[in-house]
Amino acid sequence: SASADKNLKLWDLMGNCLQTFIGHTDMILSVNFSPDGKQIVSASVDNSLKLWDLAGNCLQTFVGHTDMVESANFSPNGKQIVSASADKNLKLWDLMGNCLQTFIGHTDMILSVNFSPDGKQIVSTSGDNNLKLWDLMGNCLQTFVGHTARVFSANFSPNGKQIVSASGDNNLKLWDLAGNCLQTFVGHTAGVASANFSPDGKQIVSASADKSLKLWDLMGNCLQTFVGHTAGVSSANFSPDGKQIVSTSGDNNLKLWDLAGNCLQTFVGHTYIGIVFSANFSPDGKQIVSASWDNNLKLWDLAGNCLQTFVGHTTGVVSANFSPDGKQIVSASADKSLKLWDLAGNCLQTFIGHTTLVSSANFSPDGKQIVSASMEICIWQLSPAQSSWQLQQLWHNDYRLNFTNNTIHATDTAWQLLNVSNGTQTMSIDDYANFKLDTNK
Repeated sequence: SASADKNLKLWDLMGNCLQTFIGHTDMILSVNFSPDGKQIVSASVDNSLKLWDLAGNCLQTFVGHTDMVESANFSPNGKQIVSASADKNLKLWDLMGNCLQTFIGHTDMILSVNFSPDGKQIVSTSGDNNLKLWDLMGNCLQTFVGHTARVFSANFSPNGKQIVSASGDNNLKLWDLAGNCLQTFVGHTAGVASANFSPDGKQIVSASADKSLKLWDLMGNCLQTFVGHTAGVSSANFSPDGKQIVSTSGDNNLKLWDLAGNCLQTFVGHTYIGIVFSANFSPDGKQIVSASWDNNLKLWDLAGNCLQTFVGHTTGVVSANFSPDGKQIVSASADKSLKLWDLAGNCLQTFIGHTTLVSSANFSPDGKQIVSASMEICIWQLSPAQSSWQLQQLWHNDYRLNFTNNTIHATDTAWQLLNVSNGTQTMSIDDYANFKLDTNK
C-alpha cells in the first residue's frame, strides 16, 4: 500500500503489517509488485520512483522527472519500469535506473502508464482528458478521445485487445485499440480513479471518489457495489486468481474484499493524513505493495502484516508496481524520480530525468525496461543505467501508460503514437475546437 505518510507498507491478508518501506520524502502516489512478487516499485510526489525488495531495502532510486511521479509499473517480464509524471512525460527505465525512452505528446500532466500484456505497447492517461497508445520507440499510435474530464487510469485487457479507462467525468469507458469506444459504464456519482480487468478479462472493478468500488461485466452492468471506506477510493485491483479485490482510500486504509462485497480484512498502518494512492498484488498473490503520500512504499502479507517499509523518496509516492518475476518494485514519485527496489527495501537504482511529478511507472513484460510518465514519457534500460531515448514536450497533460506490440499507449486530448526503438513521434491526431483531423500529422 502507498500513503500520504511517505511510507509503503506490506501486509498479509489478515491485516498484519509485515514491513514498512521508508525512503520517500513526500507522498507516495502509486505502488506495484514485480511480476515475480519479489520487488516493489513506488511513485512519489518527491519526483522519484523507488525499487524495493520485500525486506524494505531500497534497491534503486529513479531520478529524472522534474515533477511528482503519479504512477509506476513493471513490464510483464519484470525487466523494465514505466513511469508517468506531472512533468507531462512518460519514461521507460531499466532496473538499474537508466532512462531508456521519454514519451512526449500529452498537453497536461500524465496520470498513469501501463504496458500491454506482450510488452510491446504502452497506454498513458492525462489531465488533457485523453488516452494515448505508444510503441516503445516513442511513436504515438492512437489517441482515444471521448472523456470530458481528466483520465486517471487506463489498463489493457488480459488479451491485449481492449483498454478500460477511468475518468473524472464519473464514467469508465471500454475501447478497442483503434480508438473506438465500445461501452460507457455509468453508475458512480463522483470521479472514477481506477479501473482494472479481472484476470479472465470478463469483469472490471472500478474505484471512485464516491467512496465505493463497483464490479461490472463488459456490457456495462453493475454486478456489485462495495461499501465500507470512509473517504474516496483511489484504486482497486483483483488478486491473481480473480477471487479477491484490494482497495485503497483517502481514509488511509486498505481493504480486502471477496466478490460478494464482503470486507475480509482492513489494513491499518499508513500514518499521514492523506491518500494511499495505490496497492497491487504480487504475481503470486501472496503480498501487496502500497504507495502513499507519506513518501513511502509498504510491503504487506495478506494477513495485514507490514513486511517492509521502503524509504527513499523525498515526496509522495504515486505509484508502485512489481516486476514480472516479483523480485523487484518500481515506484513513481512527486520528487520527479523513479526508484527500483528489491523486496528487502533496498533501493537498487534511482531514475532521474523527468522535470516534474512522475505519475506512473511500469515494467515491460520481459522486465528489461521501465516506462514512466510525467509531462513526458521515458523508457529506461535497466542495464546500463541510462535512458535509451527520451521524448520531450508531451503537450501539457497527465499520462498513464502501457506497453503493447512494441508501442506505448498514452492519454491526452489526442492520441499519439511513439516508436519504442528510437523515441520518434510518427503520428499525432489532434482535436482542435471539436474538429477531427482525418490526415496524419
